[in-house]
Amino acid sequence: MICPVRLVDPEPALPYEVSSYVLLNCATGQVAHQVEIVRQRSSDLDGPIELAFNFLQVSIDDPDDFSVVRQLLPGSSDRELRRLATVLDGSISMAVRRIRLYYEEFGISYFTLHMPASATWKTMERIAFAVR
Repeated sequence: MICPVRLVDPEPALPYEVSSYVLLNCATGQVAHQVEIVRQRSSDLDGPIELAFNFLQVSIDDPDDFSVVRQLLPGSSDRELRRLATVLDGSISMAVRRIRLYYEEFGISYFTLHMPASATWKTMERIAFAVR
């Protein structure tokens, strides 16, 4: 059974309720905790689950472009936005290391990358090729 799961609120009103606020405000170091919550809540499902993670902002070509996450968290500073797990910035090799970390350490097997206007197809291609 393949069940793409997003990071969830630790105290949801309903089982498996997704909280985009928690997802957005999750720092890279908190991903492990969120993955553990998902695994605990899905332990009664038959078969393995597959986890997916969405990088909402790819800020590699333009490190100051936070256009997507700034719409969702308008009062946040650039420094705060850079710490978000959903922001992929730095060099291509740093991005690839983070994706591999999420895969190897947390068992996340599917990744989506939102491509803002400042990102180039060449950069996205290089990330995809390097992750393979």
